[in-house]
Amino acid sequence: MLNNNKENIIENFQNNDENNENNNEINDEMNDKINNQINNESNNGINDSENNIESFDNNELKKQKIKKLLSMREKIQQLNKDEYYEIFKIIKEEDENYSSNKNGIMFDLLKIKQSTVDRISGFLKYSQEKNRQINNDEFNRDKYKELLS
Repeated sequence: MLNNNKENIIENFQNNDENNENNNEINDEMNDKINNQINNESNNGINDSENNIESFDNNELKKQKIKKLLSMREKIQQLNKDEYYEIFKIIKEEDENYSSNKNGIMFDLLKIKQSTVDRISGFLKYSQEKNRQINNDEFNRDKYKELLS
């Protein structure tokens, strides 16, 4: 029995040594792959400063897009019921994802296609211009009423 335990212990040590050797080989392979990737990137003319500039530009573009979408959201929130319906028609025509419940129609501006964002933006500009014209007409009509009274 003691002899069996000794043999098992010796066998376990041998297996551990073999596993350690295999792990070392795997670690060496991983290090080689990482080093090759680093060398390839540096050989392709990519350096840290170029990557940093590119990353900065991408972050700035994302910030600008988010600001534009936030502005769009604020404009949408100020629309009347008919204008909301027009936005919904655009979303539906573009096959965008939306959900509806008793509170209304919901969609995620960050997940819709750029073409849809452009159409909504165009509608918002059109809507603002028409509302401005209506307000001017009403103002002029009120002035004429005052002059005639």
